[in-house]
Amino acid sequence: MNSLIWRYVTWVGRVCYFYGYFAMELGLSCFDVARDVILVRRSRFCAGILKFPLRCRTEFEITMMSNVITLTPGTLTLAVESTPPTLYIHCMYARDREKALESLRRFESVLLGATRIDGAVPESVEAAGHAAPGGGDR
Repeated sequence: MNSLIWRYVTWVGRVCYFYGYFAMELGLSCFDVARDVILVRRSRFCAGILKFPLRCRTEFEITMMSNVITLTPGTLTLAVESTPPTLYIHCMYARDREKALESLRRFESVLLGATRIDGAVPESVEAAGHAAPGGGDR
């Protein structure tokens, strides 16, 4: 019984961490976009479309990931593929593709920790059940 209580306590902690992480990312993104809109001469805009293979498996997880990306300024979910789970994301700061994908992977890890009671998050897309695509779109 203690282990069951501990699982739920740690899950509540991960949910609270997700809300804090999302609030921080939201604030930083708002600041970045506002700064670049106001300071047009030194804008860092380099828009691109990224193909992002997901470790999410349920419709709820995929929908949550899609929604938090769209809610964050500077990113917008354009399309969702269900098999294999993949998002196509318009990103205002896609100059460094790998850095943008790493940021999305980190966000997905925090989200999956909050949506899964056991907190199990696969390290890679291959471990989640499908192979990663060979390249990236941009």
